[in-house]
Amino acid sequence: MLKKKVQRHAMWIGKLQFVQVKAPGWLHMTTVLMAGLLGLLFGLFVVMPGSVAYAATSIVVNTLSDGVHASCATPCTLRDAITAANVSGGTITFDIDGTIVLTGSLPTISNTVTIDGSGHAITVSGNNLYQVLIVNYGQSLILQAITIAKGSASNGGGIYNSGALTVTNSTLSGNGATTRGGGIYNSGTLSVINSAFSSNNAPYGGGLYTNGTLSVINSTFSGNTTKYHGGGIENEGTLSVINSTFSYNNATYGGGIYNYGTLSMINSTLFGHGAIYGGGIYNYGTLSVTNSTLAGNYAPYGGGGIYNYGTLSVINSTLISNGAQTGGGGIYNAASGTSAITNTIIAYSTVSSDCVNSSGTVTGSHNLIKDTTNACGLTNLVDGNIIGMDPLLGEFATNGGATITWAPLPGSPAINAGTNAGCPAFDQRGFQRPIGGTCDIGAVEWSPWAAYLPLGLR
Repeated sequence: MLKKKVQRHAMWIGKLQFVQVKAPGWLHMTTVLMAGLLGLLFGLFVVMPGSVAYAATSIVVNTLSDGVHASCATPCTLRDAITAANVSGGTITFDIDGTIVLTGSLPTISNTVTIDGSGHAITVSGNNLYQVLIVNYGQSLILQAITIAKGSASNGGGIYNSGALTVTNSTLSGNGATTRGGGIYNSGTLSVINSAFSSNNAPYGGGLYTNGTLSVINSTFSGNTTKYHGGGIENEGTLSVINSTFSYNNATYGGGIYNYGTLSMINSTLFGHGAIYGGGIYNYGTLSVTNSTLAGNYAPYGGGGIYNYGTLSVINSTLISNGAQTGGGGIYNAASGTSAITNTIIAYSTVSSDCVNSSGTVTGSHNLIKDTTNACGLTNLVDGNIIGMDPLLGEFATNGGATITWAPLPGSPAINAGTNAGCPAFDQRGFQRPIGGTCDIGAVEWSPWAAYLPLGLR
């Protein structure tokens, strides 16, 4: 039937082309244009035998199996859906719940694709054998409300991205790489939003490795491990971390984060990390820490909170109960390091001193450092620095905002003792600064009504 229709269309077009031979010039041109348009339309609507046409549309995965089918109908596997979406782009959704156990890596993303598990509990498992997803250079993937688990590869056990990848409301857990990026390897552009990385591992970048551009917003990295650099993240590109929490990640250098590029950390908390050097962060590049808390991190050979070998700026932050055997429980500034510290609390360091400068360069003003003898060369009452006083902080708790913080108690010497120059307009919790005319020292601005608010709203 299709063949007969095609033949009739072809004959009709052919007759139209023959009519134009004896027509006047203007009609000749008009007729030729009509024939060309008809031919174009004919080419668009006729599908050659053996080919399949897909439009950029929504594709529904309706099975947990991992087979390959001629079309994405019933059943439609995730593998089928990606193959279809790669033709013209599209959004993949689900009408099932459960775990898809892969029998091989999924098709490489080669178009603009969204995989959205919203409203369902979807886990995609590499079965500790296969890399789960690859995003090609120049292509785009939005991954939403999906768990990527047990992926395995040389680089990027869960996902390898060289394009544009957005991970939102998702989890990457239990993935592993033999070289870099247990959860994700990123050489493109990556945004991680409201997502969690846990129990991933690799020799470099246990949770994530990036040499591209990465932003981490409202997300958590916990329990990721690496043999060498960056238990949570190894950064050799450009990284921004905002309103996020890193906890209990482990490495040789940089339990939480190893930075060899440019790292900006704002309104975030790092706690409970372990490393040989730089329990919280090891910095070999350019690092700025603003409105952030580092607590309970440990590194025996220096820099329980931060080990700085590059350029470091710390503003309105709180470093509490970090430890290092050889010095610098809060901050260790190495011989080639340059550190500028402002409006920051460093106190209660375990095992050793609060802040150590090993013949590098440290400048600072309006800081509160409890250690009287190891304050990175800063002097009490010079440039507004307070050396040797207890900051009088409350519990490490949810004091409001997205992250856990240390808040000053009434009567703390940190209150109204900072400088307004360079002080952020809001504290780590998102509460306005200053209260009382002058910014407080530390990540949290004290407010007189805080004691009357529920703990989670202080």
